[in-house]
Formats: sequence, structure tokens, C-alpha cells
Amino acid sequence: MLKNLVAKDFALSLHPAMSIWLLMGALLLIPTWPYYIAFAYVFLNVMLLYQMDRVNQDLLFTAMLPGRKRDIPAARTTTVCIMELAFVAVSIPFAIGWNFLYTAENPISMNLNVAFYGTVFLMYALFNAIFLPWFYRSLYSFLAPLLVGSLVPVFVVAGLNTLVIVVPALDGLFNDRGLGHLGYQVLALGVGVLAWLGASLWASARSGANIEKADL
Repeated sequence: MLKNLVAKDFALSLHPAMSIWLLMGALLLIPTWPYYIAFAYVFLNVMLLYQMDRVNQDLLFTAMLPGRKRDIPAARTTTVCIMELAFVAVSIPFAIGWNFLYTAENPISMNLNVAFYGTVFLMYALFNAIFLPWFYRSLYSFLAPLLVGSLVPVFVVAGLNTLVIVVPALDGLFNDRGLGHLGYQVLALGVGVLAWLGASLWASARSGANIEKADL
């Protein structure tokens, strides 16, 4: 059932035009920029996805299909996670290109290295943990959950990026452009990925509990 619901999302709910947002990875080629903003464009994709749901009454349609109600948010969590992974995957060639094109440090946010991607996964972890359970508690109103779920992660990651570049010890460990201190950078990436996985699993379970109580 879960696999079929995810397939339904990609066949009916995700408009082909949404793939255009993947090109926002090219923003990483800007010489000096808060690069985490490029990854926040996935939140606009989520907004379009839920807007399409509202127009097509997708939630009611899906609830009428055979299966458990809690499978609905589980499938949607999977879809959102796939979208987030797609943004990360498409961005990697541009991040590599940035390192070849520019020699100056980025004074606005972290350099595009392994540790930076740890902060990206942390941003997605916070978004999933805030937005998904909130939406499946309130159901048809998604703007407030989306607004809070988008702004909180961006501000948290902005603060984390700023902390890394202004504290010399952190800058040396996590903001190196080469392979220096690679172990620390891989550790930062691992923490971010684990946070993302844990938050997504929790969001799916919590959303399932919320929708079981809801009157569709």
C-alpha cells in the first residue's frame, strides 16, 4: 500500500513543472551567497504539492482507497524525503564546480564542503519534524505549518553557519575547503543525515497518529 501511494504521488500529485525547482542547485555557482537558501526551495515544491492536493481533493480521495489511514502521511513523508534527496543530489555537481571556480572564502555562510551538507540535512530534519505532524493534525490548512516549518529551519541553519564562520576553532574544523579535517566534516554530515532520518521517521509516526484521530 505504501509503495502504491508513493507511486500515486509521483504520477498524480507532483506536477512535472516542479522539477524546474531542481535547477535552483545552480545558485551554488554564485560566488558569495548564503548557499543554504538554495536548498530551501524544496519547501516551495512542498507548498505546490499540497496546493495541488487541495485543488484535486487528494486527501479525501486517498482516504477512500483501501488501506490504513496512517499510510497516507507515511507515503507523503517518503515523497517529501525523495524530493529533498533529489535537491541534494542535483546540487553536488554545482558544489564541486564552485570549489574549482572560486578561491576566496565565502564570508556569508559555510563553504560548500562535506560539513555544509550536514547542515542541509539538519534543515530538512527540522522541516519534516515541524511541518508534517502539524499538517496532519490540522489537515486542510497547510500555510501556517509550511510557513513556520520553513522559517524555523532556515533561521537555525543560518545561525549555525554564522557560528561556524565566526568562531575560529569551528571554522578550522568544519569550514575547510580541502580535505583537511575531513573526519570532522564527515562526522558533521553523519550527524545531519542521522537527524534527518530520525526526524523523518518520527514525523511519519506522529503524523500517522494525528490522522488516525482526524475526521476526514
